Amino acid sequence: MLIINISLVTLLIIEKLVVLNYLTTQFFFMKQMYRAGFGLAVVLSLSLFSCKEDTNVTDVVEKAISDEEKIEVGEVAKLEFSKALAKALQENDVRAFLKNEALSQYDGDYDVLYALVKNKTLANGETFEQRLSKHAMSADYKTWSERAPLMTIFVPDLKEFSVKTWDLNTQIPDVVIDNSHLKEKPSDKLVAISSDLKQYEVDSKVAPSFPVVVIKENERIIAKSKLNQTAKKTATLFEENSKQVINENDTHSFYFIGDVNPKTANKNNARTTSQSALDVIQSFNYHKSQYPNEPGSQRDWVYYRIWPKYNDIELVNPNINGGVDYDWSKGVFGDYYSERITGFKFDSALGIQAVTDSWTEGNLEFHLILAFIHRDGGITTDTKVFFCTPDQLRDSSGNPVNFNPNTELMAWDIYRYGDEWKFSVMEHDAGGSTTKTVSAKSNFGLNFEVNATILKIGAKFGASATFEKSNSTVVMVNSESDQLGDARILFDNPVIIPGGDVRYTFGTGAVNISIEPVLKINDPRPYPYVD
Repeated sequence: MLIINISLVTLLIIEKLVVLNYLTTQFFFMKQMYRAGFGLAVVLSLSLFSCKEDTNVTDVVEKAISDEEKIEVGEVAKLEFSKALAKALQENDVRAFLKNEALSQYDGDYDVLYALVKNKTLANGETFEQRLSKHAMSADYKTWSERAPLMTIFVPDLKEFSVKTWDLNTQIPDVVIDNSHLKEKPSDKLVAISSDLKQYEVDSKVAPSFPVVVIKENERIIAKSKLNQTAKKTATLFEENSKQVINENDTHSFYFIGDVNPKTANKNNARTTSQSALDVIQSFNYHKSQYPNEPGSQRDWVYYRIWPKYNDIELVNPNINGGVDYDWSKGVFGDYYSERITGFKFDSALGIQAVTDSWTEGNLEFHLILAFIHRDGGITTDTKVFFCTPDQLRDSSGNPVNFNPNTELMAWDIYRYGDEWKFSVMEHDAGGSTTKTVSAKSNFGLNFEVNATILKIGAKFGASATFEKSNSTVVMVNSESDQLGDARILFDNPVIIPGGDVRYTFGTGAVNISIEPVLKINDPRPYPYVD
């Protein structure tokens, strides 16, 4: 027999149809109270439990709700989980388990994804799930990871508490529930739960001065259901492009978003002179008096070995790499370089504050959509992801500094992709999905001889005519992410600014980005100068 206890009233439901109707009504009541600002205190007061022989409450509710309500089902699971965890954190071995898992930084932050650790064992041999079950209010604990597959325990880096300084003997954290991923956020206040299940509010903008852990949606991993493909929320472009399974259980497969492992991404990101910058500096500075006034197309040199001074035969060393016998006015595309994002900087301190306004945020995830046009007019959208800490974006005074994501894009073949790429930039936050129209255009030249190879004649478009192609497409993106604007980069934008190793940047209105071709394999092609 299913019993639902609401305050002092006990309702006995006999017919399953009545059960379904009643539970569905109560679920939507909880959701509306939660959204309306009554907070988790009201929701937590609704205790759901069932006898073994009855249909599981979660199963009944999940069948009764529409696809768009799945996120709220997950919120109910988080509330149940948070109460059990608040009690379990009184136990030293549970605290030791969470500290150890957080320090591993499986996803590049101090996150512990419950679905991936619930079957790991504590010091006494019990699984984490088994220990939590002792503090759960019903058997519904068995479906927590199914209803909330991305439910994560985050250990924040606070002034008075962090995972590195966590004293397991004296610091017993309370549990804070972060609901910032919901479309209709109740307020900036978050509900916290103490070990005796007392509830109080904390401000999402003001970090607490005492130990807490945060229950939140993971922003670096995605989960795809194995059971009900039609019940999933519409996948975003980044989710669609995540194809490498990193873990799985009976109900879900898990992926790093964009197939980028946050723990190993963005390595070797020291701000140094790249091989391409050295190449351009040496080539274009060979005759320094001419260089500042005639930079030419630097990518023509990098990709096609078309030298901007090819008409000045007397400037070419006749004894080096073919010298005057080599025709520097034309060349075949060489796939020896790849464009990389080597600089990322916010326009202002206010911009950084806007994406780091909550202490529950943790490290940052930046998503980029690269759109480009093909010669036949088709459009392609690619996704790129990189990560950083807030402190990597600012100095000690909070002012923006340059960060090198070291994120690879692709080689720029102007014959195939034209002279223009389009970028859309966002700082990723968990939430629902929405549509975004991505448009792009590009100019294509006729200065190519197409035979067994495609020979480019002259820098840029040479003396040929050009034609323009444009297109657009609609993609799904995360609705809660911070939109940081769009920008375009042209093939003939310089790699470096004349006069030294200063990268060219282009802006979106919120951030400035540097993109340059970086050597990926040895380039055997000739040079007109002595190194």
